Amino acid sequence: MTMQRVFFDPNAGTHDAGYLLWFPTSLDELSKITEPLRDGLQVVIHDDEELEYVAELLHDAELNHWRAIPIRDAKVTRI
Repeated sequence: MTMQRVFFDPNAGTHDAGYLLWFPTSLDELSKITEPLRDGLQVVIHDDEELEYVAELLHDAELNHWRAIPIRDAKVTRI
């Protein structure tokens, strides 16, 4: 099964704490995921320039948004 791709902005978080997925492109791509969003769901986050990482989703209850936590040593590619 192919992992869904979700846009992230590397300036909206850190590799260890995760990246907030609250940008219009992120929200659009999250809405296209057919399975229910849940903590631990693996996706590929990308910045449309050079970065792509395998990450797990985590719902940030305080901000009511999804956060992507990259899985260490699971980088997909650098374009």
